[in-house]
Amino acid sequence: MANEKTWYMTNTLNVDCSAGSTSDSETGANWMYNLYTFLSGGAGQTTSPWLIISASNASSVTTEWTGSGDVTFNQHGSPHSWFVCKNNNIFPGSEVLYLTVACSSTSSAGNGVDFWMSFDHNEPNFTSSTTSVAPLTNSAGQAFHTQYKNPGDTNAFQRFRYPYSATSPTTYFHGTMDETTGSFVVFTGQSHSSLYGFPFSMAALRMETPRTSSLDPYPVLVKSCWNPQRTTTYHGPWTMTNQNASNTGNRWARYSNADPANVSSLQGMTGQGMWWVDGSRQTPSPNANNTTNPAFYSCCLSIGVSTYDALNEIDSLGDDVDGTYPAIPMFISNSDNGVSKTSIRGRFPDIKGGPWADNLVGGLGGATVPQTGTPTSCIVGDVFFPVTASLLPGA
Repeated sequence: MANEKTWYMTNTLNVDCSAGSTSDSETGANWMYNLYTFLSGGAGQTTSPWLIISASNASSVTTEWTGSGDVTFNQHGSPHSWFVCKNNNIFPGSEVLYLTVACSSTSSAGNGVDFWMSFDHNEPNFTSSTTSVAPLTNSAGQAFHTQYKNPGDTNAFQRFRYPYSATSPTTYFHGTMDETTGSFVVFTGQSHSSLYGFPFSMAALRMETPRTSSLDPYPVLVKSCWNPQRTTTYHGPWTMTNQNASNTGNRWARYSNADPANVSSLQGMTGQGMWWVDGSRQTPSPNANNTTNPAFYSCCLSIGVSTYDALNEIDSLGDDVDGTYPAIPMFISNSDNGVSKTSIRGRFPDIKGGPWADNLVGGLGGATVPQTGTPTSCIVGDVFFPVTASLLPGA
């Protein structure tokens, strides 16, 4: 079946960011520069809906990075690289989505494996930004923020790759983008002896909805998730088990251990959310999982109860009738898990729910459809994504 959208991914799939290096800061800089070029037009599209509006190379505040040499990781408060980009197309009306990325962490041990990020529909505050301080969010607590704490929190960071080791020597960058809206999803691919091969994902995805922009100006799911779980049940950030309402409410998946070498520390599961139609985000109720930090309206990726149960039973051998892997449209809803709003907000174009393959440790991540020839989609977690290659480190 043909895709609804045109997805661009030229030179942005299976990009080896390690190139034989054992340096986390060097590999991390290569990965981050690939994210920068991907967003600013490096995926093969004629023009990118994302525009870089400010950046720092740790030496000066400029408007662009020209190579991975402009990427410096450091502790908060010390010179480090950052960039801010905006997208005028992803919301259906006049709203603008901003993304701030800073190559900073709480300690030097996190250099090259952690960063700070924020999605916001208000322009960041550039007044106090320097080479040591990235622009802060400027939306009175409504930003989707690393560790999902209050804007301006400098003790938050997001893991995006495993530290170098002999069992996880190569880090891959993967990204695909819809040229029209700028909807995108990126993944880190990295082999590991016991943890998942696609442990990190970031996304901003516009949904298909019959509602007008005046009724719902914010039909966009944003995500930034570190989840290295690799079992028969859990397969990283896009595990379908983790996409239901009971897990997504306020259990934002973020790296939460003070020791960046401890890759097993988790805080939650899915790391995704949406703004409500008035642009707000919800404060958790007393029975929510995290009562101290503001939270997005929780998002449930649903495929219908009966279909959900059936996919849960389909293993790596496929459907019992013909051995095929189902690809089921995914609808996104706000749930009532600790929040007061419930709504079916829309449907992902070209991103489909797949088999859970609970008979395999790690599931089917890296498997493609079709299995031979040029792929039209690849599984990460338990979800089909519109890419034209088997994503490394493979199935």
